[in-house]
Amino acid sequence: MYIEEAVFIMMLCGLWGLGIYALYQRFFVNRRLRKQIERYAEAILATASAPAPASASASASQQPATETNDFKRIQQRVEVLERIAVGKEDSLTREIEELRIASR
Repeated sequence: MYIEEAVFIMMLCGLWGLGIYALYQRFFVNRRLRKQIERYAEAILATASAPAPASASASASQQPATETNDFKRIQQRVEVLERIAVGKEDSLTREIEELRIASR
C-alpha cells in the first residue's frame, strides 16, 4: 500500500511540474523573445530611417535590406516557437521534425 501511494504522489507532482513548466514557457519565455524581437526591430528601423552619409559604399546601402530579411526570419522562428510552446503534445513532434527538415 505504501508503494502505491508513493507512486501516486510522484505522478501528481510530475503533473504539477509539467503544468508549471508550461505556464512558465507561455508567460515568461515567449514574452522575453517578443521583447528581444521588438528591440531588434527598433534597431533595424532606426538604422533604416537614418540618412546614409554621401561617402557610403554600395554594400552599406544593401545592409538595411539584409537586416530586414534577418528580422523577418527571426520573427518567423519565434512564431513557430510560440506555436510549439502552446501547442498540443501530439503536434509538438511534428513541428520539431518540420523545423529540422527546414533547417537542412
